[in-house]
Amino acid sequence: MIRKWLRKAFPNKVNIGCFLVAMLVLIPMVVIGARIMKSLRHYARIVPCHDHMRKLGAAFAQYTQDNDGFLPARQARNGANGKLISWRVPINVYVKNPAIFQCSDNPAIGKNNDVERDGFSRSYAVNSANDGNRRFGPFADQFPHGLRMAKIGSPEGVIMVTETTAAYNDINVLLPQAFTKLSSDETKDGSLFAGHQQAANVLYCDGHSRFNKTQQLLVGEKDKNPWTIDGAPFGPADQSKLKSVLDFAKKQDW
Repeated sequence: MIRKWLRKAFPNKVNIGCFLVAMLVLIPMVVIGARIMKSLRHYARIVPCHDHMRKLGAAFAQYTQDNDGFLPARQARNGANGKLISWRVPINVYVKNPAIFQCSDNPAIGKNNDVERDGFSRSYAVNSANDGNRRFGPFADQFPHGLRMAKIGSPEGVIMVTETTAAYNDINVLLPQAFTKLSSDETKDGSLFAGHQQAANVLYCDGHSRFNKTQQLLVGEKDKNPWTIDGAPFGPADQSKLKSVLDFAKKQDW
């Protein structure tokens, strides 16, 4: 059928040849162009989130400077009524813009409020890695009054904030039962968010942010553990928990 159509449309064999050559050139160009446009759209979504992380890093630096070198606690009771507030509240004093705590790509936005009900979106969560007894992350619950930054061995390699869809202000990679399930298929909330083509924006304790694939969050630079304040590796059992959290995030179809 195609041959008959070509003969009818192009009675001259030379014209047929030119048409086929043109198609061979044009089709790859269209495919390449589509891929470039997809990459550009993806990049356009990453940039605002990366900028938010950068601003949060600057706010954390200002906070620690004004508070004798201490980071804020993951959450704390505030005032006479004992209202539970997250780290976002004291950091927003410096950011002065609640929208900075929101990533427009995050599927949980507008679906459910954060458990503290402090009015902030859940797009970003602090690293609270701990097993109930041992404290690893800079925002572990064993630091109820905040951690002194000087206690962090190599701030440039320790994760401070990452992206999340879970209804918490933190992410504890040693608690897979909380971060390897979705609250619902509609909201896609309940895990570390790696929806930027299976990658996430990550803020480190020295204030710089980086776009990381989930595999890069297993082991940091120079083989140091990015989830522990001293860079010490997890034991086999804890490493397995971390891997399950990252693998779950990677599998989500955002």
